[in-house]
Amino acid sequence: TTSSPTKVPTASPTPEPVVDDDDDADDDDVDDDDVDNDDDATSPNWIVLDETGFENDTTGPFTNLGNKHKQNNPNASYEGSSFLRIKKTGKAKTDWIHDLSEYSKFEVKFWFKATNTEDGDAFSAEVKFRGGAWTNVGTYTSGTDFDNNSWQEGRFESPILQNRLKFRFIMNGDQGNDRVDIDNVVMSGLLL
Repeated sequence: TTSSPTKVPTASPTPEPVVDDDDDADDDDVDDDDVDNDDDATSPNWIVLDETGFENDTTGPFTNLGNKHKQNNPNASYEGSSFLRIKKTGKAKTDWIHDLSEYSKFEVKFWFKATNTEDGDAFSAEVKFRGGAWTNVGTYTSGTDFDNNSWQEGRFESPILQNRLKFRFIMNGDQGNDRVDIDNVVMSGLLL
């Protein structure tokens, strides 16, 4: 069986602090060696496959961007001077990412800033495995998942179903000035 790809939430409410009234401060109920952190993106089991900040004419795994998508404006980027811009119903995709046989999941972390989007406008991420169709792995919706004009961290995740895949961002706006800017994209795989 295959599980369906999912969007991983990027923010959660701050948990309330837990007050331990027990005077025995040396009593640990959990041994650090027994904690399973495989799904934690900071776990050493996540391996960076590719990354780009779109600097110095490099676009990392993204192909055929040209000047239509790649922007050079240090005052508007998250970091550095370049970033990816997707307008209205535009798309930006990667070339094939190969040799994924050692990984169970694929993750994309990035920073994004939407501009001129109205409530309900959205941008999505999709993956495509060899011989398959594009499959949505998550959507961020204006007014629900993000606000305009501020950089926010995003994350999408998908199970790996074959040895290679393509990934793409899609803007789902309804006006010509709707856009999302994307920077510091990091693609990782979770080791089996």
